[in-house]
Amino acid sequence: MFSLLLRLKRRIKRLLKVQAESRQVYQPTLRSRTIKGLMPVAAAVLIAVLYPGEALFDPVDMPRRGEIALEDIIAPFQVTVTKTEREIRQEQEDIRRRMPYIIDYDSTIVAEVVAGLHSFARIVDSLKAIPAVRAGELRDSAAALLAARYPMLSAEAINWVLDTTVVVDSVRAVLARILKDDIYRVGVLNELSAVPRKANGTVIVRRGDRELRYDRARLLDMASAYARLLTALDRLADTTAIDVSHYYLIGKNFLQPNLWVNMEEYNARIRQAFADITRVKRVVEKGDPIVRRGQEVTAEQEAVLKELAQMLRSQAARNNRLSVFLPALARMLLVAGMFGLMYLFLYYFRPEVFKSNPKLLALFLVFGVQLFLLYLAEQAGDTLGISSVYLYPVAFLPVIVTILFDVEVGMLATIVFAVLAGVLHRFSFSLVLITVVVGAAGAFASRTVRRRTHFYRITGIVVLATMIMILVIESLKLSPTDELLGEIGLGVLVSALSVLVTMFVLPVFESLFGFTTDITLLELSDLNHPLLKRLALEAPGTY
Repeated sequence: MFSLLLRLKRRIKRLLKVQAESRQVYQPTLRSRTIKGLMPVAAAVLIAVLYPGEALFDPVDMPRRGEIALEDIIAPFQVTVTKTEREIRQEQEDIRRRMPYIIDYDSTIVAEVVAGLHSFARIVDSLKAIPAVRAGELRDSAAALLAARYPMLSAEAINWVLDTTVVVDSVRAVLARILKDDIYRVGVLNELSAVPRKANGTVIVRRGDRELRYDRARLLDMASAYARLLTALDRLADTTAIDVSHYYLIGKNFLQPNLWVNMEEYNARIRQAFADITRVKRVVEKGDPIVRRGQEVTAEQEAVLKELAQMLRSQAARNNRLSVFLPALARMLLVAGMFGLMYLFLYYFRPEVFKSNPKLLALFLVFGVQLFLLYLAEQAGDTLGISSVYLYPVAFLPVIVTILFDVEVGMLATIVFAVLAGVLHRFSFSLVLITVVVGAAGAFASRTVRRRTHFYRITGIVVLATMIMILVIESLKLSPTDELLGEIGLGVLVSALSVLVTMFVLPVFESLFGFTTDITLLELSDLNHPLLKRLALEAPGTY
């Protein structure tokens, strides 16, 4: 695996024509100049179009969820907000979780069970009425007859019920009352696993034209029906002299399920519930306020504002098709302008960087990685329901650019990135301010990094700068103390993680683009390196 990665790195370096810094020679060919000119243009197009794609055409003055509206926003026409496919699927999933199972109650089985008990009692009485059976001469034959008729009945129960002292009619009456009033009051399933547990924990039992809603826990399967029978007999034995064990052996012989899950009706009701789902989420009439000045925008209001913006774009597109591309073009020009200013600075003050296309490519790649980290942070915030500029890891770019180049280039990249982030996030002044201050602190802290442990110092300075900026910004906003502490905790965590990411990404840039940093030199001067050991042995003094 390591050799495969090594070969891949060599191919990338050959493709980029990357050499060590000491061997890099500036060759102002037409091809190199063309590549140098196309890099900022390509970066501006990709950044302006791809980041952030879903908010590219939204008005920059449209407040988002959690922000404070600076003015009243009134609906200029009727705005109908429809549900997204995700919301529709969520409603359907909620219906599936909450729709109770439909269970049919078969009352004929209950009648058959009771009739079977009556029939059993009559047969036993008729057998016991025979004198020879009472005398014990034909008792074995009577027992064999009952065993053949009721194969599930144990021999012990048969012998007991044929005893002349046992009143079978009393046994029948007790068991019939327990079966009807207790066990079959709700019903018996063959297996309770046939009815999975739902969110609301209820089922619908249909008894003829009536539909009764019961808690799922009240349903019995065969095993729990046997237990319920034994419990009822034990409870009855406290007040009446009955032989619980023999009553139970006889009664369980007649138990059978009488509840059946009707999946066809259940699926039909789910389909009907799906059909009844409305796709309209909210309707705002013309002239109605969408959000008032000074009010915090809710998620529902944000959805209305987004729908309004989409309808305005559609109207503008019908009047002038070119207007659809104007937001992307404007953003592209702003991004290209910032990269153009960066090019001017490098041309006049850092010509060695400007002349090297691999170094410029590395610089643009750092911008790309930083914006990708911002995108990941934004997606994580949406998932967790967090909307805060302190969620963005803005310290990554200043630290890594300062280490790869110098503190001046690091400060330049910080300012360019701060303006770039502000443009891409609807001219957010808070984001620009915290990026400049935290980035400057990270850049100055990274100007001398001679070993990996120096990253602890960088982390401490970046975290401290983040805490101070959050305290200043949130104090000016008069934020509550609990919210302030939460924002500080979030900022400290993200700042520390951004420096940690820099530690892992830095060796990749050093290796791919031929940068020789102080850390690289220290690693190369390690006397435990196999090549230096060999030189020390075979050519003493040269290493």
